[in-house]
Amino acid sequence: MLIGDRSPFGIAIPLPQNNIPITMSTCCWCTHAGPDAIGLLERYASKVLSPSEFAAANDDLCYCVECVDEYHKARDKSPSLQMVLWQLETTRLISHLEKTMRKRNEPHDLYIVEGDKETPCYDYTSSDLERDLSIPLFEILKYPYLLLNEHLSGLWVEALFEVEKINYNYEVTGKHPGIYLLVVHPNEQIRRWAIRTATNLGEVDRDDYYDIQEVFTCLFKVIELGLFENPDIYNSAELEEGKLNLLPPHLYDTSDYKSFWLGLLVAA
Repeated sequence: MLIGDRSPFGIAIPLPQNNIPITMSTCCWCTHAGPDAIGLLERYASKVLSPSEFAAANDDLCYCVECVDEYHKARDKSPSLQMVLWQLETTRLISHLEKTMRKRNEPHDLYIVEGDKETPCYDYTSSDLERDLSIPLFEILKYPYLLLNEHLSGLWVEALFEVEKINYNYEVTGKHPGIYLLVVHPNEQIRRWAIRTATNLGEVDRDDYYDIQEVFTCLFKVIELGLFENPDIYNSAELEEGKLNLLPPHLYDTSDYKSFWLGLLVAA
């Protein structure tokens, strides 16, 4: 999916303004389905791609939802690469989100003055923000093991706040696992967003459960292992980066047992 298509949240990704011609290029990942995608993934992970090819592969993962899906299908079939891919994924997403937040928060030279109110004129528009954040937000919701990186998790929260500030119609149409992980998030605003979204999506049926099972297992382990009473268990556990085995403290309020249970009941 390229510029002008619809985002995974049902929002049209806007075309550039000022009648600037658009040069459309072929995506790296979604045009290499199946074995071809695995071959590309191996070259990507081993960093044998040229700098321009590597940058293009990263860009496609930030702007094309089909590329994200093909990438993760190939990733699932390449367990030996998952550690190096985890490093590449978190680096890519952190870099992209930080760059987007910097552009959004750049100082403003022009302001619209109405009475006593001054409104900044953004060079970086709301449409730009939607275009730059739509796919990364979707990827992290669909593949929530990415939230295990604390810095990336914080940037995701910041990005969601930004899109809500501009009244972005942030409608999630699929029961993505990350929604159900976020129902216990320590930030109340994020927790409410996730609970509201999960409620609007309706009950989780048997088919849905298989896609979300890893998240439910992770949530119930907090209760089973008594992590509220014994938080040191997490620090002493042998965890594999990029594997959603145990919920880290930055993804739930370790002092709010009641909110955790409320979120768990909504998710289940």
